[in-house]
Amino acid sequence: MPCNWEPGKDVMSAGPEAVSVLYCLLPKYTTMGCLSSKGDDEKEDSGNRKRPKVVKWSYDLVEHKKWSKPEKEEFKQRFGGSTDKMLEFLNTKGLVGETKVFLPGELDGYDITFEDCTDCDFYVLDITSQIQADNCTGCRFFCSPCSGSAFFRDCKNCSIAVACAQLRMRDCSSCRMMIFVPRQLTIESSKKTEVACWNVKYFGLAVQFARAQLSVYENGWYHAHDFSTNSMPTTLPSSTTLQDIMEGHDRPWKPLDQVAASQSPEDPSMDPIVPLVTGDRSNQTCFVLFSHGLNEAASKVSAHFSGGKGGALLGIAATRELMLREADLKVLFPGSSLKCPNRREIFKSGPVMAFLLTGAGGACGIVRSLLRSSGVCILGEEPADSAPDAKLGQVYIWDEKHCGAPAAYVLDTIRGDFDG
Repeated sequence: MPCNWEPGKDVMSAGPEAVSVLYCLLPKYTTMGCLSSKGDDEKEDSGNRKRPKVVKWSYDLVEHKKWSKPEKEEFKQRFGGSTDKMLEFLNTKGLVGETKVFLPGELDGYDITFEDCTDCDFYVLDITSQIQADNCTGCRFFCSPCSGSAFFRDCKNCSIAVACAQLRMRDCSSCRMMIFVPRQLTIESSKKTEVACWNVKYFGLAVQFARAQLSVYENGWYHAHDFSTNSMPTTLPSSTTLQDIMEGHDRPWKPLDQVAASQSPEDPSMDPIVPLVTGDRSNQTCFVLFSHGLNEAASKVSAHFSGGKGGALLGIAATRELMLREADLKVLFPGSSLKCPNRREIFKSGPVMAFLLTGAGGACGIVRSLLRSSGVCILGEEPADSAPDAKLGQVYIWDEKHCGAPAAYVLDTIRGDFDG
């Protein structure tokens, strides 16, 4: 395939197909597998797009009570000041056929481990900073958002639901997983692994994602990096439920609402907060860019396409939340397309959210209808004398004929702010 792209030039000129080729075949121009160019942009951030602390991400806009992980000595007082009792609580070992529940507020962001357990059910309903499970067989794990890494090693015939910042598996077999992970699942020497997109909702989940500082728009569950090259997981359909993941054992699975309190005063809504993304871009028809602060509008679109309200043919292929630099905006909005002179300023005001939608051609129309009913301005479709204010939230939509290149650039080429 001919391609005239060179580092520092507009990657969009290569077209969406060439973008994908470049993404795969030019490692010397990449940082952690993503395209970069030498020059001014490198000086700006040295190839590392770290999350700026001064901006507000989507999870910063979730209303909840102020919270911070307690100091170790404070946490230990819950166990009468005993280090041994605290460690016994945090480290589960050698259980057989038991159910153990960690309720909200009991872990408060501390690490938790499971080792040498058989046929047990574990409900981790509080946020953690790290999860480790070693040599467990026939167990079921439900793990609320973890701000750090989750490790599963030498586990067999386990059912796992986990949301975390990093997810690693090694020497596991016949495990079924429902996952949320910002970049990818890392897998090694494992076999017969099945994975599905996180499809869980319960009262308090939005607050837990916020406290773990996980953006619900950064789910790369369908990406896997296989160190051993022969253990790639099988992806399950988007209709997969938590109950589906937890079945296949010789004991019933107790639903979450029967395990813990059914409602939290901090989160009065039961709408799903994590978009049900498929990772399948074969029928992409619409690419939507939400400017900073339009969480409600993005959630409305997510709920519609994740909940099957548009029919089986409509869905969400991928979502992202990231900061756009001036160089990115010049690629996405070339000077010739700037009907609105301050369009770049609108999308520089803070983190943006991007949705790639799939369907039989009606996705863009549905999105426009949803946004107009919410009073959101759609750029390029407003009267010429109503120039949008950069301080107000705006949305830009690329239709089926034009969505390929911008979607490839935002989803593949730009290294994410949550990639570490």
